Amino acid sequence: MVAPQPPQLTEDFRQLLDAAPLLISRHGKDGTFIYASPGYRQLLGYEPDELRDQSLYTFIHPAEAERLRSACVMIQSRNESRTVFCRMRHKDGHFVWVEITCKMSRDSQSIQIFGSDNSTTKYLEEALRIMARGTDTLHGLDFFRVLISQVAAALRMPFAF
Repeated sequence: MVAPQPPQLTEDFRQLLDAAPLLISRHGKDGTFIYASPGYRQLLGYEPDELRDQSLYTFIHPAEAERLRSACVMIQSRNESRTVFCRMRHKDGHFVWVEITCKMSRDSQSIQIFGSDNSTTKYLEEALRIMARGTDTLHGLDFFRVLISQVAAALRMPFAF
């Protein structure tokens, strides 16, 4: 009787990759998607195949697109990674704050992107900013409404006044 063989290591990694709620992708030097992990479906609503041949930068909020583009250009001339916080457009149209780390592939032919949802941190930062400003710009109920809406968004709990 032959003992069963353990699964191939690459299949184990594929299963981990498929289950991870992370944005993992490979791009041409111009930012065109070559590969996108299933995490894009989980976090942004896009099927990985929908992204192939699309530019990464078209999914980035216009206020942060140039910052990410600059980071991706910089890593092409240096052997280092860069991290950028930016908003990516969800398939339904809203934006999700993500932390993206970009680095060149070992063969220097493509850009690797590793990203994760950073919305909670950003919403809490905004709530803290509002608290720090206090009543300088907002007064009474307006202050508390804005504060509560930011905290509710960070906790992903709907809240309406």
